[in-house]
Amino acid sequence: MTDIDEMIRIGTIMRIMTIGIIVMTPTRRRATPSPNWHRRSMTPTDDEIDGIKAYIPRIHKARRPKGFKPVPIDKYDGQTNPREWLQLYSMTIRSAGGDSYVMANYLPVCLDPAIRIWLTSLPEESITSWGDLNRKLIESFQATCNRPGNHFDLTRIKQKTNEPLRYYIKQFCAKKTEIPNVPNKQIIVAFQGGIRSDDLVHEIGRRNHDLKLTAQECFEIANKFASGKSALDDTGEKVKRSGRTSPNPPRRTRRGSLIMWFTR
Repeated sequence: MTDIDEMIRIGTIMRIMTIGIIVMTPTRRRATPSPNWHRRSMTPTDDEIDGIKAYIPRIHKARRPKGFKPVPIDKYDGQTNPREWLQLYSMTIRSAGGDSYVMANYLPVCLDPAIRIWLTSLPEESITSWGDLNRKLIESFQATCNRPGNHFDLTRIKQKTNEPLRYYIKQFCAKKTEIPNVPNKQIIVAFQGGIRSDDLVHEIGRRNHDLKLTAQECFEIANKFASGKSALDDTGEKVKRSGRTSPNPPRRTRRGSLIMWFTR
């Protein structure tokens, strides 16, 4: 065998070995992307979940609308009526474009730390909807919140001995503003019951003989009485200091009631 034949034989063997390697090596196929790849990219990761184990996954995955920026409201601290606060909260979230799932998802942001602890301590996946969360919050805090008073709270306000009438009026009116929907009749009765002056009680009763007197008119009568009494006291004090008798002593009825200038 010549050298040329040997070289041809070696070349042939090399080509056969190369073809065999190519055939035996598996080819890597390019993976076909899932048709839902864009949806999976929008699913929150574990780092994005707020840690409220009581929520079902549907609430965790709630997507806030683009530009979601609700108007700031006071955080719920357990002191106010939960039903009223939740109504305000739901209107705020809806006005920002959120649905019921967003309401539940966003709620921890608007809770006081102490109330947030209550939420995180609820059983796992025990809250399946915004309605569930509403009910649990109301049941837990309705009994402990500060409720508005009633007309009986007004009857507890009494004018103390030597307390200026104006101070009593101020205290009574301040308390009245904290109690909604009290009828005029009950306000006037409570106000009269706390007054120490029989003269003023009699005057309010005289003006309210037809039971049409409003609470505001009652307070105006009391303020006029206080102004007249203050002026009379000042005059008496000046006369006392000068050692003279008053030129116009106050007139009294047979009951001994002082008739003030505003009743004439």
